[in-house]
Amino acid sequence: MTVPETSASKRIGVFDSGVGGLSVLREIHGHLPNIPTIYYADQAHLPYGMRTPEDVRQLVDLAAEFLIAHGARVLVIACHTASAASLHDLRARHPGIPHSRHGTGGQTRRRSARRRV
Repeated sequence: MTVPETSASKRIGVFDSGVGGLSVLREIHGHLPNIPTIYYADQAHLPYGMRTPEDVRQLVDLAAEFLIAHGARVLVIACHTASAASLHDLRARHPGIPHSRHGTGGQTRRRSARRRV
C-alpha cells in the first residue's frame, strides 16, 4: 500500500502496544503542534511482555510498515517491550527513517507520585 507523498503525509508515526503511548503523543503535539502525527495502538495483541522477541519483532514490523505507508517519516516506539525487541532491526530495515524509543512507565510513575497524572 502506498500513499502519495504530500506535505500532509509527512508525519510522525507513534506506535504502542496499548494506550500508554497517548502521553507520548500528547507531548509531541505540545512540542511540535504543526507536525501531523499518526498513532498506532496494537490492542489486539497486548500484552507484548508475554510474547517471544520474534513475535514482538513481527508485530512491530507490521506496525512500522503501516505507519510508513501512511506517511510517517519518523517512528516513535512508545512501548518498552517493542523497542527492546525490535529497535535495532527496525533501524536496519528502514535506514532512512529516524526511530526513537520513548517509554512512558517511568514518567507516569514520577508524575503519579507528585499527583500530576
